[in-house]
Amino acid sequence: MTVFKGYLKIIRKNLGVIFTYTAIFLAISILITELMPEKQRESFQAEKLNITIVDEDSSALSKGLTEYLSEICNVTETDMNKEELTRKLYARSTEYILRIPEGYGENFLDGKAVLDTTKVPDSSAAYLIDGRINGFVKTAAAYIKAGYTQEEAADRTRRAMEVQPDVTVVDTGKIDENSRENYSYTFTYFPYLYVTLMIYCISFVLRAFSDREIHRRMLAAPVSATSQTLQAVSAFGILFLLFWLVSLLMPLATKNGSAFYTAPLAKYYILNSFALLLVSVAIGFLAGTLARNAEAVSAISNIVGLGLSFLCGVFVPMELLGKGVKKVSQFLPVYWYETANEVLATNTTLSSENLHTILQAVGIQAVYALALVIITLFIVKRRQQES
Repeated sequence: MTVFKGYLKIIRKNLGVIFTYTAIFLAISILITELMPEKQRESFQAEKLNITIVDEDSSALSKGLTEYLSEICNVTETDMNKEELTRKLYARSTEYILRIPEGYGENFLDGKAVLDTTKVPDSSAAYLIDGRINGFVKTAAAYIKAGYTQEEAADRTRRAMEVQPDVTVVDTGKIDENSRENYSYTFTYFPYLYVTLMIYCISFVLRAFSDREIHRRMLAAPVSATSQTLQAVSAFGILFLLFWLVSLLMPLATKNGSAFYTAPLAKYYILNSFALLLVSVAIGFLAGTLARNAEAVSAISNIVGLGLSFLCGVFVPMELLGKGVKKVSQFLPVYWYETANEVLATNTTLSSENLHTILQAVGIQAVYALALVIITLFIVKRRQQES
């Protein structure tokens, strides 16, 4: 297990880089979730508005209208003068003043008596009351023209206006941006953390073992090439597995992050992050193969990590990206990770179409990872032949 221990020793030397990037990532995630608005999930509930009625008619119609409005609003009946009512409206203790003039019931059909209303300027609530009053008046007029008395018309109109439609709310599982869980933002920024750290860690380990003296000693060692490869794979496997498991604990650092572990879609988040890990590892091996020195590793890490993040919707939401940028980003694996993550973040349940999108994105990432590994092996084989 000498080779295995050697790999672990080099990995331990680079733990500082891992901890630094992880700490920065956590700080950004916590900051982003703290700045997010509280999720708005309250159900709709109608509110009763405060209105004032001055009934100068006291007819069956005026009383019927007052009773109807009392069922949907907080009604105050008064005989205040206009100046007192204006002060009340100015203080916003009432939002709507309705004056029913004398003779309103008697002159109802000929239109000589008109309701007098005063309301808060540009009040949406006032428009709502106008609509309710107009509905009552038109319905009552239809009943009177049909031969009903004013008492009967007022009673039938009030009962007709009380009829409510049966409404069934269908849960499509779709949620808006303000209702996203905070942990979804943590997963959104995973690509930058994964890609950057994998390039750094794998590149530095590969550079250490690519030293000519060390390479010759390993060739002369009484350990077969197969055993050396298996020990290297085991060491890297432990690193990748531990890093992935630790990253899955990161939602705990965000507000209400513990909800992730009981969420019905958590398994798809985990599957998508594992596919991203495979892509990041493959990118790391390719970068480690190409980099000649520490400066090259740093340059490749920053260019690839930041480039993928900006092009694929990590740092900039996809809806803000231009059409040209989106077309280019579709050829990059991180785009498909973010596509799946967006579906998961904006749905509480998955339709068959959404599930297909997620599995397709995971499959495309796996294909990219395999393609990158094949390219890396080809480069390694070519260099061995040249040397």
